[in-house]
Amino acid sequence: MDEKVVKIIKPFREGQAEAVALGDSSLRYEYTKPDGTKGTFGSVRKVFRCINEREEYGASTKFKVGLTIFAPGEGGPVHVHENSEEFSYIIQGSGVQLDRDGNIVGTYQAGDVKFVPAGAYHGGFCTSDEPMVMLWAYSEGGELPKE
Repeated sequence: MDEKVVKIIKPFREGQAEAVALGDSSLRYEYTKPDGTKGTFGSVRKVFRCINEREEYGASTKFKVGLTIFAPGEGGPVHVHENSEEFSYIIQGSGVQLDRDGNIVGTYQAGDVKFVPAGAYHGGFCTSDEPMVMLWAYSEGGELPKE
């Protein structure tokens, strides 16, 4: 019988997580502020994929876990995970939540937990002067960010 072993992951050490830079610095995404005015944000972010289906990153079949660092004014474009739920814990910084149409519908800051049900459109960006650091997890069926 194979014994299960606990894996300790140090995401910021070489080889301990799948580190990728996502986004295109030449692209800007539009959003609408609560007062109706428009703004734009970028999509460049650093993602550390810590647990996923790959053997070297935990070999999990149930969920995917990682950390993302957003520079001020950068974020993730509006998207949807049809078949999985997602949660995020804001470790540092603050940001805004966008709906399907790019409207700001909420804010979050260090210490907040964000829950995204399967099928809910979501996106957002860092509004603080410091980078926003977010711990996230997808349930089974979720895809890791690719752009």
